[in-house]
Amino acid sequence: MVLTHLLDFWAMLYHCLPGLINIGQHTPAGHLLTYRTNGLLAWVVTHAAFVIMCWLGLLDPAFIPRNWEGLFATMNLCGIILSLPAYLKAYLMPTHLEDWKFSGCAFYDFYMGIELNPRIGDYFDLKLYTNGRPGLIAWTLVDLSNIAYHYQTYHHFNPSLILITILHGIYVLDFFINEAWYLRTIDIAHDHYGFYLAWGCLTWVPSMYTLQSQYVGLYSTSASPIFLILIFSLGLAGYIFGWWGWSRHANYVGDLLLSFAMCALVHTTSLLVWFYVIFMVILLVHRCLRDEERGQAKYGVFWLEYCRRVPWRLVPGIW
Repeated sequence: MVLTHLLDFWAMLYHCLPGLINIGQHTPAGHLLTYRTNGLLAWVVTHAAFVIMCWLGLLDPAFIPRNWEGLFATMNLCGIILSLPAYLKAYLMPTHLEDWKFSGCAFYDFYMGIELNPRIGDYFDLKLYTNGRPGLIAWTLVDLSNIAYHYQTYHHFNPSLILITILHGIYVLDFFINEAWYLRTIDIAHDHYGFYLAWGCLTWVPSMYTLQSQYVGLYSTSASPIFLILIFSLGLAGYIFGWWGWSRHANYVGDLLLSFAMCALVHTTSLLVWFYVIFMVILLVHRCLRDEERGQAKYGVFWLEYCRRVPWRLVPGIW
């Protein structure tokens, strides 16, 4: 019930909060969609409500880790439930007929999606909502709740957990500050909306992307201040703009540096913690190859010249 109320709360914020009206890329059928980008305000309202409720004694700040099993099961259920109407909507009430994509395999269509931009009304875009609200806002909520759980259990603040939460917070806030930019990324402009995105945003992101804070919240690892400073600095290095001269997909280099730092700050060899960076390597290498194909098709000889000037796809000297 808590999670479903939270999803309704985020849907209300998505619909009601003011925000700039931004335009995405042309869809394959030529549609130019508009979006109300109010994610940053929704993030602030959500976290302010969380802090106020905890301060008033209405909510245990460690509620999330204390009830994680039930919340995790509900997240999975909600991801499946949201995927089903999205699949049926594509057949019964598609937003744009011209942007359908059928593979001929019902299972594949359910998993990868049929509609490119399923909507309710003019501005309620299901894809932007599920990724930008329950997906990313929940990420930092889980972190804060794990900090509270660690403090209640061990009676001190863990430096690793604080730095991990800061890196996560920078990543999430960077997304919301540049939410208009996100409208032109693979997720919005190319990937269709099915189980992959619905379940991924509702379940995978809040659970798998927070493995580091969950682990430290439970087991309270420790590391030297020098180690923590060096690894934290490495994570921040992913935001250096100059990587574009060294790699054709410097945005993914930054993601990998940040992902590695998030895991390394835990200071453990547990595969559970390092699963996140392993997943990100697989995901971003695949996206890198997809981008190469699209770049070649879109820019032609100009892409070839770019490849000549910047020969490395991802990691300079390696690939």
